[in-house]
Amino acid sequence: MTSLMPRNLYSNQRLIKAGIVGDFMINIRYRGMGLAHELQNTVFTDYPKYGFDMLYTIPNENAARALRRAGFEYAGMLREYFKPIKLSYYLSKIMKYPLIRTAILLFERLLEVKYKIGIVSISDSCFEELTRLDEPFDIFWKEYRANFQGIIGDHSSEFIKWKFFNNPEGHFRLISEKPLEGNKLNGFIIFKIQHNKLVIYDMIEKNNDCRKLMKRIIQIAYNENCSGIYFSTLKDAPLAKGLIASGFFKTKNEVILLKTGSPIMNTERCFIFSGDRNL
Repeated sequence: MTSLMPRNLYSNQRLIKAGIVGDFMINIRYRGMGLAHELQNTVFTDYPKYGFDMLYTIPNENAARALRRAGFEYAGMLREYFKPIKLSYYLSKIMKYPLIRTAILLFERLLEVKYKIGIVSISDSCFEELTRLDEPFDIFWKEYRANFQGIIGDHSSEFIKWKFFNNPEGHFRLISEKPLEGNKLNGFIIFKIQHNKLVIYDMIEKNNDCRKLMKRIIQIAYNENCSGIYFSTLKDAPLAKGLIASGFFKTKNEVILLKTGSPIMNTERCFIFSGDRNL
């Protein structure tokens, strides 16, 4: 069994009917008989019949081999970025040394105070956690989409509500950024806190500079006692520079992005995040 899920993408304002190739499963009794290749080859050959312009997938290592054999092309690597919040949690191996332990705990405490009491200021922006999406949200999305040169998925309020707000798998939260005056959005970020880790699933910022939103997310991570912040995006994506400037590190965790059909995916202008891995 394999799955093919519809996903609307926009390539330079042109609607692209894309399909996300999901995981596939073969009954253990029938493995080794070529069924995995046959399933993926059928998907690769027949997808135009179902109205799709292209397919993409972010598969695990085993699935990637079958998809490449079926004809799927390499389109990029989704790289994980990480910012530690609780240094003592990640440096536990060297915490046994008293001087190092004292220095780490002091530095950790200074950072915590810096963010919790608001020394890190974002003087020209205000932030709001949204539990409902209204007209200003869709106005922002339509304006952003009209000016975006590249590939990006649907971010209409209808899709965001269906994908995240009504998602039974977890409590997703959305923070919006606005100027101090007016009601127009500058951007938003979607995240979830689970097992003391803050994981970012999606983000859009008007100027593709995520540093303001990241400052607010870092404040939230400190206030809610998270151990670290995690975010995955394409290696050459516009937001990568802002992540590095915000104190994120590149980890060794990477997953491949595969595609077939048009358009060509230029990773420097392609907004694909961990939230795009499935519907």
